[in-house]
Amino acid sequence: LVEGRKKGRWWGRARSGKLVFFDGSSDCLGQLVEIEVEKTSPWALQGNIAMNRTD
Repeated sequence: LVEGRKKGRWWGRARSGKLVFFDGSSDCLGQLVEIEVEKTSPWALQGNIAMNRTD
């Protein structure tokens, strides 16, 4: 769930409650978005919005 934007990056929370920071140009506030995690730390995850995939 996207909760806000700070310093040019969107942030929200994963199902586990962990903070997730990601880049995105469109207004995502209040939406559920799928993130491709690229970096982890003890307190947060960082990544980008996942593109639609065709499996």
